[in-house]
Amino acid sequence: MSQFSYTTDAWGALGRKPADRSKALAALARKLGAKLISLHYTMGDGDGVALTEARDDKTAMAVHGQGDARGSEGGWGSRVLRAQGLIRMDRRSACYF
Repeated sequence: MSQFSYTTDAWGALGRKPADRSKALAALARKLGAKLISLHYTMGDGDGVALTEARDDKTAMAVHGQGDARGSEGGWGSRVLRAQGLIRMDRRSACYF
């Protein structure tokens, strides 16, 4: 899972020419041997998150790094979630429901 932020210029370009950015990112991911699972826009510290399935962190960051080099994104950060960590999170959150 990677979090991204758009630059002010990128937001301006998105406003002038709205488009489904997930299609271009999915094509880029496929070219690098990865798969874009989903792309979501958020409120808060970042502008969105991309869930990418890749063989390793280096490949996942290559997808996002090339997206950044094309001028669409202002910056990326990566957080790797592995199955064991998700199981622990699920157990902790179960007590809140």
